[in-house]
Amino acid sequence: MLGGLVVALTAGTNLAFLFGWSESAPGLQRVVNAAGIIGYTLGLGLVLVGLVRWCRSLVETGNSAARRLRQLTCLKSLLSVSNHSRDLDEALKEALPGFINIMGYKMGVIFRYTFNSPKMALTAHQGVAAERLFTLFDMYSKNRWYREANNSREVVTTSDVKTLPEYGTLFSDEDKIRSFACVPIKSCGKVLGLMGIYDSKPDRFSYQEIQFLTTVGETLGLITKQTLVSGRNKKRRDYISAAENVLKSIAQAQGLKEAFPKISMELGRIIEFDHVSLAVVPESGGNLKRISMGNSGGMLVDTLAGIPAGDGALGKVIRSGEACVDRDIDPKGNSCEDSLFRACGIKSRITLPLCCGDSICGALSLGHKKPNFYSTSDCKWLSMFALQLSSLIQLQRLKDGLKRKESLGQSLNEFENRLVGEENLKTIMEDAAASFVSDLPKSFARVTLLSRERRELINCAATQIRQQGIDLKQQERFSLDDLPWHRLALEANRPMLVHQDDPESLMSRREARLIMDEKVNSALLVPLVLSGKPVGIVSVGEMRSWDRQPMTEDETAFVKHRTNQLSLALKKSLISRANERLRERMKSSDSGEAVGQIKTRARTWLSNLSYQINNPLTSIRGSAELLKMKEPGLSQDALRYLGNIENGVERIQGRFQEFLTSALEEKESKSDRPTKHAVQG
Repeated sequence: MLGGLVVALTAGTNLAFLFGWSESAPGLQRVVNAAGIIGYTLGLGLVLVGLVRWCRSLVETGNSAARRLRQLTCLKSLLSVSNHSRDLDEALKEALPGFINIMGYKMGVIFRYTFNSPKMALTAHQGVAAERLFTLFDMYSKNRWYREANNSREVVTTSDVKTLPEYGTLFSDEDKIRSFACVPIKSCGKVLGLMGIYDSKPDRFSYQEIQFLTTVGETLGLITKQTLVSGRNKKRRDYISAAENVLKSIAQAQGLKEAFPKISMELGRIIEFDHVSLAVVPESGGNLKRISMGNSGGMLVDTLAGIPAGDGALGKVIRSGEACVDRDIDPKGNSCEDSLFRACGIKSRITLPLCCGDSICGALSLGHKKPNFYSTSDCKWLSMFALQLSSLIQLQRLKDGLKRKESLGQSLNEFENRLVGEENLKTIMEDAAASFVSDLPKSFARVTLLSRERRELINCAATQIRQQGIDLKQQERFSLDDLPWHRLALEANRPMLVHQDDPESLMSRREARLIMDEKVNSALLVPLVLSGKPVGIVSVGEMRSWDRQPMTEDETAFVKHRTNQLSLALKKSLISRANERLRERMKSSDSGEAVGQIKTRARTWLSNLSYQINNPLTSIRGSAELLKMKEPGLSQDALRYLGNIENGVERIQGRFQEFLTSALEEKESKSDRPTKHAVQG
C-alpha cells in the first residue's frame, strides 16, 4: 500500500508539472523527471517488497494452520485412545506412536510412576532401536532435564544435546538429534509421569510448541487419571464380585478347609500372589490353625494346627490389629514362618488382620516372589475381602460352637439316661472319667471321694487318653496334707483352675507328681457336693500347653454338669444302700412293736407330706381368688388363666387326698403282715 501511494504521488506530481508549469519553468523539467524516476522506482520497490511479505505471510499462515491442524489431530488422536483403552500402559503405548508420527518428531519415550514404589517405570517408546532399549530404564534418574521437569512441573527444552547422558548410547551424531524436550504428564498439579521428545531440528521447540506440549502433557495426565479411575472402578467391581463369590462358596462348603481353594482362586482374580496363608485364632485364644497354599513347581496346600503366633509378621498383626507390608524379605531371616513359604521363594508379603467385632480372629497373608511388589494401597483394596473372610471365620466359629455344645449336651443326656439304669456306682464313676477324656478331650481325669475322717482322698476312677507320656498315679489313697490345691477346693467348695504358666494359679510339682503328672500344664478341680457339703473331687488335667489347648467356658460348664450328675448318682446310691439296710433290718425283725413303730413313722411322714403339699397349694389358690376379687378389670385371658390355676390346684389336692386315703387303708388292711408291710413302706 505504501508503494502504491508513492507511485500515485509521483504520477500526480508529474502530471501537475506537465500541464501547469512545464512552459513557465523549463529548468525544473529535469528535476521533476529525475524525481519521478526515483518515485516510480521507490514505489514499485515498496510494492514488490509488500507482495513478497504478503506471500511469506500467506505461507506462514498456511504452515501455522497446518501445524494447528496437526496439533488438533494429535490431541484428537490422544483423546480417542482414552475412550477405548482400559489399561494405562496400553493407553500410553498406543498414544505415543501416534503423537510422534503426527508431529514428525524423531523419537520419544514415556516414564510413569508405579503405585507400588516411588520409582518410575518405562512405559512406552517410539523410534528407539531395539539394541538401545537397555539405556532407557533408568534414564529418568540420570538426565537432569527429567529431574528438573519433574520438580518444576513445566516443559524444559535444550539444544545442547551433547550434554545429555544418553548421548552416544541412545543416539549419536549419525541420528542427527539436535533438540530435546521433557514434558511432565500431570493432572491436578501432580506429576504422574514424564515424556521425553528428541528431534532433528535445532530450534524445533519454540514458544508455541512448548505451549502445545504443555497441553499434550495435561491431556496425557487426563488420560492417565481417567484410565486409573476406570481401572479403579473395574478393580472395585472385581473385588465386589470376588467377595460375592466367596460368600457363595462359604454357603456351599462344609468348613473353612473345604472353602479355602475357592477363596484362593477368587483372590487370585483381583491380586497376584505366589503364596497365600489364612491363619485362624481359636475362640478360646491360644495357638493358631493355619491353611497355606503356594506355587512352587505346582500348587501345594499345607494345613497345620497348634501353631504359635510368634514374633514374626503374623504375630505382630494379630497382637496389634494393624496391617503389615514386608517389601524385601530375607529368605534366611526369621520372617519366613513355614517351609512352604521358603519353598516358594517369597520376597515381599502383605499381612492383614481379620476382625470379628473387637477381637482379632485371624490373619490373611499374601506373598510374592518379587521384592517391593506390595504396597500399603493394597491393604485398602484387600480390606473388603478381609471383611468377608472375617465373616466366614465368625460363621465357622458359630457352627463349631453349636456342634460342640450339641455334642457335649448329647453326652450329658446319654450319661443321665445311663444313671437311671446303672446301679453300680463304680461303673458310673469310671464312665464319667472316660467321658471327660473322650468328649472334651483332655489328657486324663480322676474321680476321688473323701474318707470318713476327711483326711484322705480315695481313688474311685482314673482314665488317661494314652499310656505313653502320662504318669498318672494309680494308688488308692492320697493324703490331703500333701495336696494343698485339692484341700483348698474342698474347703472353698468351689471349682479351682490350675494353670502352670500363671504364677497365681500354679500347682506345686510335688502335688502334681502325687495325684496327677509332674508335667501337667492345666487342670480343673471341681468338688463333688452332697447335701451342700463336699464329699470328693473330680479332677480333669491337660498335658498340652495352655496356648495349644486352653480350658474353655463350655468345657468348664460340662465338667460342672457331669460332676452334678455324679453327685446325683452318689445320692441315689446312698439312698439305695439305706433302703437295702432298712429292708434287711425289717426282714430280721418279728416283733409287733417294730411294726407299730414303722406304722407310726409312716403316718407321721404322710401327715408331714400332706402339710408340705397342701399348704403351698392353698396359698396359690387363695392368691388366685384374691386377684379376681381385687382386680375387677382383668381381661378374659387373665381370668381364664386364673381359672386354670384354681382347677389345677383342685386336681392336685384331690389326687393327693386319694393317695393318702389309699395308703392308709392299705396299711390297715395289711396289719396282719407286718414285715412285708414295713418293707413296702
